[in-house]
Parts: sequence; C-alpha cells; structure tokens
Amino acid sequence: MDTTDTTNGNWTAGTFAEIVGGVVSGDAEIQVTGLGGIDTAEAGDLVFAESAKYVEAALKSRCAVIITRAEFATGSKPLILVDEPRLAFLKALEFVAPAPVYTARVHPMAWVAPDAVIGDDVQIGAFASVGAGANIGSRVIIGEGVRIGDGCQIGDETTIRPNVVLYPGMKIGRRCLIQANVVIGSDGYGFMQVGHGIKKVPHIGIVRIEDDVEIGAGCCIDRAKTAETVIGMGTKLDNLVHVGHNVRIGRFCLILAHVTFGGTSVVEDGAIISGGSLINDHITVGARSLVGGNSGVRYDVPAGGRVYGTPAIPLNQRLREVSMMQKLPENLKLLRTLAERVSRLETGTTGVAEVPAEEAL
Repeated sequence: MDTTDTTNGNWTAGTFAEIVGGVVSGDAEIQVTGLGGIDTAEAGDLVFAESAKYVEAALKSRCAVIITRAEFATGSKPLILVDEPRLAFLKALEFVAPAPVYTARVHPMAWVAPDAVIGDDVQIGAFASVGAGANIGSRVIIGEGVRIGDGCQIGDETTIRPNVVLYPGMKIGRRCLIQANVVIGSDGYGFMQVGHGIKKVPHIGIVRIEDDVEIGAGCCIDRAKTAETVIGMGTKLDNLVHVGHNVRIGRFCLILAHVTFGGTSVVEDGAIISGGSLINDHITVGARSLVGGNSGVRYDVPAGGRVYGTPAIPLNQRLREVSMMQKLPENLKLLRTLAERVSRLETGTTGVAEVPAEEAL
C-alpha cells in the first residue's frame, strides 16, 4: 500500500468524493483503507485512471475505488467521477498525508548567536547553529545539523531539513522547503590563468530565494560574483541540481534532477528543464519553454520553444532527425541496390568492368 497513513478506517468512496469534488458512480459506502497505484493496488485502495487503457487495468486490479472521468464510467467497481483525475488524486493524497511533527523549541544542543533575531514558534534541531545577526521568521523549522551563516534572513514558515548549509548573508523567502544536504551560497566557479598559475576570482554577492520555492536534496546554489543569484517565487528544484553564479531562474519553473546551469544563464517564468540537461553560460531559456531530458543548450531558447538533444534544437526537427536515423539501414540497402544498377549500366555502355557495390559507395 502506497500511502503513509491508513489508520483512519472510516473512509468511504463518498468521503473521498466530497474531498475531491467528485460524484460517486456505484456504492458510495464501500470502505477505502488507503491510496495506491494501479500496478500495486491492494484490496481497499483508491487509485486514479486518466484514460480508457488505465481504467481497464484498474478494473482488473485489486483496488476498491477508481477516480476517473465521466466518459469512462463503466465496469463493476465504484467510481469517483471528476474532470481532472490526477488533480483529484493529489487532493486525496493531501487528505491522508500525516501531519508533520512540530515542536516549537530550540534544542539544548543547538547554538544561536546572542544577537540573532528568532521569531515566534521556531523549531531548531540538535547541533544546528544560527550565526550572528541572522534573522529567522516565525514558525520556521531548522533541522538537525543545519548551519545558518551570519546575517542570513529566513522568512516565515520555511522548513530547512537536516545538514543544510547557508553561507553568510543568504536570503530565503517565506514558506520555502529546503531538503537535506543543500548548500546555498558556496563560491561560484571563478578562476583566471595568470602567467603559469591560476588565480581565484572572489565572489562577493549573495543568493536570494523568493517565496514558496522548494529545493531538492543535495542541490548546490552558488553565490553571485557580484549582486545576486536568484531563484524565483514558486519554482521547484529536484534533487542534485547545480545553479552557477549569477544565474537568474524565474517564477514557477520546474527544474528536474541533475540539471546544471552555467554562470549568468537566465531561465524565464514557467519554463521546464528536464533531467540531466546542461544550460551553457550566458544562455536565456524563454518563458514557458521546455527543454527535453539530457539536452545540451548552447543557444537561446525562445519563449514557448520546445528543444531537445545536444546541441538542443527544436523538438520537431530533432524528431525528424531521429526518424531518418531509424531508416538508415533501409536507405543504405536501397543505395547499394542503386549503385549496383548504375555499375551495370556503365559496364554495358562504356565497357568498364563491373565494380562491387561496396566499392561503388
């Protein structure tokens, strides 16, 4: 069973229909004991299906109730009919998800600088430290082993999971979630070859993270050389993303795992960067654009653009290239046949000995 909280025991199809704003088709009193996926559903589970194919699979599964669209209202199991099954299932997950354990206190094994400002109802875990002049908002959760550098600012209701490091002077907005082992404010990669040696370029800027941002585990966000590296409001970073110095990521962007942003690159509002992609230095990825997985973006992407591959080019062009590559064996066979015919024609008209097809190519 996929859910983390199945202890209620009083849930029914009608319960979840009310929660998600749907209509029950079938037995509204059937018991629901948990939420699951179609492939792993157990007896009593609620699942969702967005197409006829998945409705058919769900009907054959062990699940008790299916969230789906009215156009798929068929079969022997009770259904909850909604316009958007995936969104409805999200609401159901929110309903059953366990409430976080919260205790407003500073752990006796934490250290807080005397001049740090701590808001109301703040939780600071064991072995965490808060530096001089830091300003922590109300209802903030700081996990075990977190290091908050001097002069950092953290907005209300932000949660920082264990072992995060915030270098001095970083600014974090309200209601952010920073997962474990994130580093915010480390030096950007800046070096100059001078003579026969290498000289480090100082980075004196900061990182500013706006409200409602989520940063996945193990991300590294470099401080700016000057001014700011910025993560815009509502943007979500997956695990192990690297954001270089002076990068500016806009609002409500989705950044998947293992993406790397070269210094001073810009991502405009609403863009989606798929996993494993590399955004070169000084590149702009336009608003509401999509970068396909494992792409190498060397040129600007226009607003609304869809690019894929290395180098990243328009998706339709890349798909045509892939289609042509798949036809290469067939086309090579055809080319050899044509070469043999040409060779025979030349032999018949000029008296030149026939050339093997492979040599003719």
